[in-house]
Amino acid sequence: MRWARSELRALAASALALLAFATFASASFAQEAPPPAAARVVGLELDRKGQYDRLLVLTNGAVAPRLEANGPEQLTLHIPNATLDPKAPRQVVPGVGSGIREVSAADSDPPGAEVLIRVRRAPGSAAQLSHQDGLIALELERPAAEAERVTLRLINAPLSDLVRKVQQITQKRFVYDDRLQGSAPVIVNEAVTPGEALEFLHTTLLS
Repeated sequence: MRWARSELRALAASALALLAFATFASASFAQEAPPPAAARVVGLELDRKGQYDRLLVLTNGAVAPRLEANGPEQLTLHIPNATLDPKAPRQVVPGVGSGIREVSAADSDPPGAEVLIRVRRAPGSAAQLSHQDGLIALELERPAAEAERVTLRLINAPLSDLVRKVQQITQKRFVYDDRLQGSAPVIVNEAVTPGEALEFLHTTLLS
C-alpha cells in the first residue's frame, strides 16, 4: 500500500499534536500535584538510660533529622519539612544532674521549612542521633563527673539533718551548735554531685 505525500504529512501532524498534548497533560499533572504535607513535631521528652541522657522527639510521620554541633555545649537538631504542633512544648528543663542542660524548640521562618531544636549540653558529652518512623532519639553521654552522684532525700527535714547529710556527701566537716534551728523549706529527691549538695546547703541556710 502506498501513502500519498499529503496523507503522510497529515499523519505526521497528528502524531506531533498527540505528543504535544501528552507533554502538556504530563506537565499540568506535575504542576497540580500537591507538595508533601509537613510532618508535625508533637512532643519532647527527656529520659535516662544507664550513663546516657536522652532527648526523645515525637513526630506524626517519618522525618530525616540532621544534627549540627554549634560549639562544645550547643547542639541544633534540624527536622526538615516539619512544623511544631501548637500543643508541643517549646522548652524542657531537665532535672538536677542531667547531661542535657536545656532544650528549646521553634519553627523556622517561614514555618513549615523545618523545626529547630536547640540543646545545651554538659561539656564533654558525646552525642549520638538515631531515628525510626516517628521517633527521634538524641543520646548524650554524661561526663564522668556527672555520674558520681548520690541521691539527697529530705522532706521538710531539720536543718541539722541537712548539714549531717551534706557532710556525708562532701566528706567535709561543718561546725555548728544548738542555735541551728528550723527545717529545709523544700523537698529534694534528686541525684546530686557533692558540689551541688554543698550549694543547696548554702542556699538553704541563707534563705
